[in-house]
Amino acid sequence: MDKKIFKKIKQKLNKANSIALFCHIDPDFDCLCSMYGLRLGLVELGKQVQMFTHEKFALNHKAMLDEKQVKIGEFKPDNFDLVITVDTPSLDRLGIYSKAIEKFDNIIKLDHHQVREEFAKIALVDTEKSSCCEVVYELLKLLKIKITPELATIIYCGLFSDTNSFMNSNTNLNSLQTALELYKAGGDINKASDVNTKMKTMAEFKLKKIFYQNLEIVNKEIAISTITLAEFKKTGAIKQDTSGFSSELLSFVGINISCCMTQIEENLFSCSLRSMTGYDVSKLAGVFNGGGHVCASGCKIKAKTITEAKNKFIKAAKSYLKHREENYDK
Repeated sequence: MDKKIFKKIKQKLNKANSIALFCHIDPDFDCLCSMYGLRLGLVELGKQVQMFTHEKFALNHKAMLDEKQVKIGEFKPDNFDLVITVDTPSLDRLGIYSKAIEKFDNIIKLDHHQVREEFAKIALVDTEKSSCCEVVYELLKLLKIKITPELATIIYCGLFSDTNSFMNSNTNLNSLQTALELYKAGGDINKASDVNTKMKTMAEFKLKKIFYQNLEIVNKEIAISTITLAEFKKTGAIKQDTSGFSSELLSFVGINISCCMTQIEENLFSCSLRSMTGYDVSKLAGVFNGGGHVCASGCKIKAKTITEAKNKFIKAAKSYLKHREENYDK
């Protein structure tokens, strides 16, 4: 970690008494565990901390984290000295809180995504980390926070999730070393594995059935499937239930790029993108002002129908593959 940035963060924390923590919309385990882990550390420093999120928790999130500790709804900037965002590369990913935070003058950003927008006074962004939980963990160690078994379990859960059980291409030496340290600190790795992989609901099962019915293979190497608002309503599933859907499509032989496209508003569609090593979906997401990691990114597409949105994505994906083939140094 850059010493100058750490010094600035430490100075901000020393001056602050009341701190608000935020994570991105459609929260996953990495952003939630980053936020909860950071809260535990800041409380140890004697700070008053309030966490904010947009949606109620999914079933597996509730099994790991106490939902009662999070506030859903209005954020009053005057009540806080400092705002810290985790796992959030741009203001739009803060959803309903983006406008209020945009006007807030004292912000620290902790993240591991490629920088899309610098909205914070101090930004600690480490793209070499496979998860934001690792960024938070490193910060807590430098702040000399004791890593309790509870804290270790939470951080490990986010790390386990964002590396897809250490199978994603973003898994690296730091990921594995951090996992070992958390295990030695008393982290419950079995609980983290269970809540990530063994807590599927019947609603999710019904949604996945529709997801595979809607599957389309393009050019033998692009897999895309869609889910509409009506299909969410029909199954009783929620957006968080689609976590991992896009990654599953990469298990098909020959598929190099996958997309799980979900409708989030009448004319707005969210794309979760995954790719095999050697294929950079962050460039593809960038076509639609999105971003993320080389093999795991996301974006939103405006269109009148989901078919139109799908066609826009397919056109962009075909173009990316064509130019990649032309420029790829084999």
